[in-house]
Amino acid sequence: MKQWMTDVMTIDKQMVRLGNVLSKPIGAHYRAIGRPGLTDPEYAELRRMSDESVALVKYLIQHLESRHAAVVLSKSAGMPGYINLR
Repeated sequence: MKQWMTDVMTIDKQMVRLGNVLSKPIGAHYRAIGRPGLTDPEYAELRRMSDESVALVKYLIQHLESRHAAVVLSKSAGMPGYINLR
């Protein structure tokens, strides 16, 4: 396999892993609505974590060197429309 193909596959795997990790807290506050026993501080913490994750994904999409890596990250994080921020 060519070296550039190996590099692209490695970047893809890294971006998919990062996107999967960041996708879990994104929208967690929305999914928690209606959950019995959810207190205001818990909801606020879930929303803060969600906002931080969205901000990090948006920052990375805008500042990644490769557009391909940004597309892979945005899709794996569940934010495919944000690729238009570039």
